[in-house]
Amino acid sequence: RRGPRAARMMRAESLGPETKRLVVGDVACDTVRDDQFSVIRRAESIGDEFLVGNFDFGELGSGGGKGGDTMARTRDGRYFIKTLSEGDGKSLLEDAFLKDYVARATTGQSLLSKICAVISHDKLGRFIVMNNCVNPRVKCWSRLYDLKGTADDKTLVADGAAVYHAHKRFYNVNLLVRECFGCYRDVPVLRQRYVKGKHEAFDAPIYVTKAQREEILTALKNDVALFDKHGLMDYSLLVGIQRVPANEVDEAMRAFEHDVHNKPYVIEYGGETLILYFGIIDFLQRWTGGKKVAHVIKYLFAPRPISTVNPKTYAKQFLDFFDFKFKGVAFERENLARTSSVRRSFNFGGESRKGGASPTVLERLKSAAGVTIMAAEED
Repeated sequence: RRGPRAARMMRAESLGPETKRLVVGDVACDTVRDDQFSVIRRAESIGDEFLVGNFDFGELGSGGGKGGDTMARTRDGRYFIKTLSEGDGKSLLEDAFLKDYVARATTGQSLLSKICAVISHDKLGRFIVMNNCVNPRVKCWSRLYDLKGTADDKTLVADGAAVYHAHKRFYNVNLLVRECFGCYRDVPVLRQRYVKGKHEAFDAPIYVTKAQREEILTALKNDVALFDKHGLMDYSLLVGIQRVPANEVDEAMRAFEHDVHNKPYVIEYGGETLILYFGIIDFLQRWTGGKKVAHVIKYLFAPRPISTVNPKTYAKQFLDFFDFKFKGVAFERENLARTSSVRRSFNFGGESRKGGASPTVLERLKSAAGVTIMAAEED
């Protein structure tokens, strides 16, 4: 889906003039700073007609977050179109950041969500168009996480079912007290599932190979350096985990071609094959006066660790969290033949599995410990 690395790093002057208007669905919209965003489209081999008949502004709805911005997916699922708020617009369109962002996003070594256009609708205002970081063809995610390395971490999808946001309110004293003491009697089921998902998202390790761990952490450090330089915070790492039957892996990997989602990582762990996707999202928040006030309130009353901290603290907290969370103990796909004859039993939460039985995905994700190989023998 992408050309050679050199082609992906082409400068704006070699790509031709910017596109003044893009057709979004059936609406012609003016572009904003397309001298920069067109560089990303060309690097990702995205033609200017990519939104023609592919979106309906009438489908815009709440994105599910606390910001209240409206968003929707394109009909092919490959892109998201989201309202560009005034604050995010100031961050994104500031000349120094925009040029640094485009340069970083087109290296081929970044986990950033790629913003490939900013458009202006005559009646609805400005929107950003960004790639879907995870594979839109996946119909059933084993897990989909939104991670910051704080108490705001959450599970979005568990075993193919959406985990709906059920926020507690400060005025619901009964609910606050019950959750504080770990008592969930009379707590709504949706709220219980949401809280359980938050705990899992924060605690569950992410298994990759040793080489993949190094590659991912290096990309994270370089991406976060961009945010630190420009005073941005409150960004998240979107993590998608897909369980794939062994006989369908090759077909699933062929489906990666000619698409715009972020790089997939294929691993074998615990007798199962998983495909993982990573993408940094929501990275345009500045350290404003409102965030400073929120920091004081959360410091006094919110569970630790908190997300509302200054950009340098946030960057260190974010990187330290993922340095611990990524476990480089999985096997690479191409090495499966070599390791298929080895039987293992694992220790999860003190329980051994005998005779080479593999832990389930749920057990693996719930376990915060690494893999302990209790026994191994060649068949």
